[in-house]
Amino acid sequence: MKKKSKITTSSAAIVLIFSVWLFFSPFVFGYSYLLAMPNDLAIGLVISVFTVISSFYPSKYSYLKLVNVLLGTWLIFAPFVLGYSSPYALWNDVISGFAIAVISLWMTI
Repeated sequence: MKKKSKITTSSAAIVLIFSVWLFFSPFVFGYSYLLAMPNDLAIGLVISVFTVISSFYPSKYSYLKLVNVLLGTWLIFAPFVLGYSSPYALWNDVISGFAIAVISLWMTI
């Protein structure tokens, strides 16, 4: 049981790192595309908050991990749905979204 807890904590930390990166990436890459920047700021913030809450209260808020899976999946498709013009924004969202979705899904199992 202890090993599962360590793995889950490590996985949550990785999701948190990706979500914080997502929040700050528009400033790092300098893209201010009208839809990409607010999308990354909002989704990054929400995933960060949900990850912290579901880590501290795993039994009460376990469904937040599934919400993170959905948000990560949205990030994969967002550049194509919203028509990002920056390749940095596109690949940042696809890679971050894939990592967040896969790790969050794995944490729900």
